Amino acid sequence: MRCLALMVVVSVLLLPVVAEAEEPRLVTFFLHPDGECPTENWREAVYARGRMIRPLTDEKYIGATLGAPFRPAERSTHIHAYDLTWQQKTLEQRWLPVSQYADAMGVWRAYSMSDPPEPVWQGVSGKSSAAELGFPFFQAVLCEQQADDGLIDVLPKDSVAFFHGTACPEREDPGLEWVPYKTANGRFVVPLVEQGQHEAVVGTPWFGFMTPLLDPLHHHAAGRNVSADLNRIENLATTPSYSPQWFENPESTERYRGDWWIDARDSTLSLSTEDEHSLNAVPSVALLVCRKRGEDQASEPKPSPYFTFFRATGDCASYYRVPATMGRFLVALPEHALPNQAFGTPLEDREKRTHTHNPVTYNAGDLPTMAVRKGSGSKHGGALAPGSYAWTLAPTPSNPEIPYIQLAHCWPKIPEDTP
Repeated sequence: MRCLALMVVVSVLLLPVVAEAEEPRLVTFFLHPDGECPTENWREAVYARGRMIRPLTDEKYIGATLGAPFRPAERSTHIHAYDLTWQQKTLEQRWLPVSQYADAMGVWRAYSMSDPPEPVWQGVSGKSSAAELGFPFFQAVLCEQQADDGLIDVLPKDSVAFFHGTACPEREDPGLEWVPYKTANGRFVVPLVEQGQHEAVVGTPWFGFMTPLLDPLHHHAAGRNVSADLNRIENLATTPSYSPQWFENPESTERYRGDWWIDARDSTLSLSTEDEHSLNAVPSVALLVCRKRGEDQASEPKPSPYFTFFRATGDCASYYRVPATMGRFLVALPEHALPNQAFGTPLEDREKRTHTHNPVTYNAGDLPTMAVRKGSGSKHGGALAPGSYAWTLAPTPSNPEIPYIQLAHCWPKIPEDTP
């Protein structure tokens, strides 16, 4: 099933959506309280509803999508299949010669035998508790400009914007030049938090043909050495038998009775979970990302008060930072969703967010006596006493790694008399 899913995703990525001759169209988030695009020159980017923007500089993949769109206010959960397994060390098997017809006293002698027995304590499988991945989001309407009206010329140097097209906008004036922003290639943009490091990057970027093969995975694991918790019989007067075996010496009438010896000092309980495919945790659409290299700023047209863009510096120049989006992944407003809603706890500076699941308890139940390597002859001490045991293991924190870059998220100052 996974191979089929990857084939589907690969086919989507190879399908160009934008014609080469088409002029690039500015695509940006608006924080309008009604979730509307400002004028007739703007249309909602319906192809991006419920998706994050994956910035790319490679024109072949512009418009490609990954994952299924978010539903309104979606905070999806997931579970893992897990296995609890035992790791125990089998030291050796020793054999006691006996008569052909009846047990007899003798001296234990070592003979090599293959295939050690199964561990006394069997592992178990199950399902983890449900948990969210814990990433923070902010959903707002994403709009696409229908015709270039010079708005991008108003923005300051080092402004960063998305475009639906195969090349950055062309300007004859070098002071208004836009170029591909390679630093953000394959990285989601997270609005910079207060005192955060601008242009800091986290994770390995997702770009090119290999992106669908990266299908973000994560798993959890835990281990615990339980040897110190096991009850022992220090002075065992008889041989503790575990899976006794017999074999005959073909060159004599002797028969041998044997027992495996287990080392209780190396008894470890391990928890492991199956990989969880998290592609739907980051539904995205690929758009071209460009940076303004020119230093000039036009004075017109005035941007809408709800217009936003990014900047590859620690400040917004003559504009203002957007407080509500700091430390959150931006999502194009899902269909029928409320605009300008925030979900989850914001990321800290360069944070690699993780999550975990509820602890898992292993009930060992009633256990048989098991020998350990201690003592000699027919008397062996240090055997494990029968009894019931239970241990709890907490899955270690983990998460799929979403690559991102921290940029200041900017907008014009909203006049006090703006409705």
